Amino acid sequence: MVSFDEDVDAVMAQLLKDDPRCITISIVGVGGIGKTSLAKLIYDSQTIADHFPNRIWVSRATEFNIIEQIFSVKDSTLVSYPFWHEKFAYTVRQLVNAFFLDKKYLIVVDDLCLTELCLPREFWTNMGRVFNDIPNGARILFTIRNFRQAPPDTETSFIYRLHLRSHDESWALFTHTLKVNILPEMQNLKGHIIRTCGGLPKVILKLRELLSQRDATLEEWSRVLDRLNQDQEPWLEILDEINKYLPLYLRRCLFYFGLFPVGRKIPARRLIALWVAEGLGCQQSNEKSPEYVAEACLRELMNYNMVQVTEKKLNGRVKTCCLPEALQVHWFSKAKEANFLQGHSDISNTNIGVIRRLADHLQQNDAIFDDIHFYNNASSYSRYRDVVSFLSFDTRKGSRPGEDIGNFLDRSISSNCFRFLWVLDLENVYRPKLPKAVGQLTRLRYLGLRSTYLEMLPVFINKLLNLQTLDLKHTCFNTLPDSPVRNGLDTSLNIKKLGLKCKISVPSQNAAMSSQLVDVANWIVKLKDLQSLRLKSFDESGQPWDLHLQSLVEHVDLSNIYLVGKLKNQHLVSALPRSLIDLTLSASGLVEDPMQTLAKLPNLRIVRLFFGGFPKLEVLKFWELELLEEWNVEEGALTSLKDLEIRSCGNLKMLPDGLQHVRTLRELKLTKLPMVSSRIKDNLGGEWNKIAHIRHVWKED
Repeated sequence: MVSFDEDVDAVMAQLLKDDPRCITISIVGVGGIGKTSLAKLIYDSQTIADHFPNRIWVSRATEFNIIEQIFSVKDSTLVSYPFWHEKFAYTVRQLVNAFFLDKKYLIVVDDLCLTELCLPREFWTNMGRVFNDIPNGARILFTIRNFRQAPPDTETSFIYRLHLRSHDESWALFTHTLKVNILPEMQNLKGHIIRTCGGLPKVILKLRELLSQRDATLEEWSRVLDRLNQDQEPWLEILDEINKYLPLYLRRCLFYFGLFPVGRKIPARRLIALWVAEGLGCQQSNEKSPEYVAEACLRELMNYNMVQVTEKKLNGRVKTCCLPEALQVHWFSKAKEANFLQGHSDISNTNIGVIRRLADHLQQNDAIFDDIHFYNNASSYSRYRDVVSFLSFDTRKGSRPGEDIGNFLDRSISSNCFRFLWVLDLENVYRPKLPKAVGQLTRLRYLGLRSTYLEMLPVFINKLLNLQTLDLKHTCFNTLPDSPVRNGLDTSLNIKKLGLKCKISVPSQNAAMSSQLVDVANWIVKLKDLQSLRLKSFDESGQPWDLHLQSLVEHVDLSNIYLVGKLKNQHLVSALPRSLIDLTLSASGLVEDPMQTLAKLPNLRIVRLFFGGFPKLEVLKFWELELLEEWNVEEGALTSLKDLEIRSCGNLKMLPDGLQHVRTLRELKLTKLPMVSSRIKDNLGGEWNKIAHIRHVWKED
């Protein structure tokens, strides 16, 4: 089914588990998100039909007839007593024994939510023990609107959150259901259609119906889209959830989307870093890192169907997201009422009060437009006294954006404003003219200069002692022979996320570059709060070059390491922190097998070996890495590998695609890998094709 492939695979993986216990899976999501459609796709699939000879579909059952529908029987006991009564349970136990004892069943219970007494949670709390007594691999699949109604998440009870469709999935579903060719000139409305639908299949289908009744012209379709965007009905359930149940810490995170232009795809890494800088999402009792908490908040909002994932990375993680346009239309007035987004209003509103968060959308009807892009009376700047975040979305070409920002910052700071600023995010503003006065913003935690193409590191950087995030990606610093570390960066010791790319321009710079990389290594040793480290080193021809790094054992919060370059310290693998979760080594030049050392890292889940990695490695063994979920091998890596053994890595989902390019591999032994084994069953399918060239393959359960 168009746009539901990943969901079908994920739910079916749970249903097809080799587990004799009765397992329940609850598909959870708001009305109209596609729960019943997904359940039907699974129910009708040939794989499920082959695995479950007996299948039952129960739709819109009540507490009085659910058991009768499941077993197709009439029994006065079932009508006389509610399902929590002892006599009701006794009758059901007899029926379960009679029907299930020697048969494997799949039962789909669609929309069991008609009364407070008949929620799936209540039903399973009282009746689950009856079904659990039958060890024949039965499965029960619920479709549920609200996760609070679902059976609790346990070893045998899983909750699958159905999310809003991504942009690509939404467009695929729209074009599939429209069943007519879209004229080339109508493709101009693609973005408008995607934003209006907000990833909710119910809206996509409603739009299909409305458009099918209209002439296929830009004017007609545009009018339909504008009217549909004003229609609250499809989103009432989500709006009600926000207003009645959404916790305050999540509400504040949701408000933050209002700082971004409507329809803008927001990078998840940017949103999370901004939340961390403002302390959003944190709760007093939380012992996790702020980044972990912020990422968890984003997942919660997606699970509530309030935030749409617009793009995913190849590894399945969120790349960009947005708030559905309809929710911005119908809900963000509350953000202004709460003074969270004060300042973004019609210019005629002269009483906008004190502003806490400032976002320049380059819109002339914003009350702040003239202050930023023209010289206004200095008295108006007093309203910026308590600003904690300033984001600019002035992405015009030329020198004007950089000059406007520089002048506004200089005037504001000289007017004693921005003294409480935590966030200064100028991502995509072309070469902002940052005044020295920015060095006075000593509370600054986040300075976003990504894609600004600045050519020099700001001279004030050594004044910002509380800086946690300094994003310099896609800048054009030509630092040699000077060292940016010695010239100020080494005073920033609160950095939690560091990413640096170093490249030599001409061969004569080798010695100077090597010296700078040593400075970087010495600085990293001092960054005790570091959580993520990405270092890349290239020579003048763009090939990986030397990387200097010292022991990282004492970096107890460091969980993500991504290194591109030849490790001068060959013992670094034995000096990695126990907190490490995700490790990438590209062109590392290691000659010894690191896996026995990596196996001692208790939290390691993802290992990636990219081109040029381990060119002389002949034997590789993964033993008992229980948390390992993903292992990637790029084409050109492991060019000498002969023997590979993977044992007791129960969470490894699949073999790396790159194994098919390791033509030297002679022997492969796979032991106790349930998910991998199920994918290469009968020596068929895409997973088997990765290893079909290997001479000897052993599989043991």
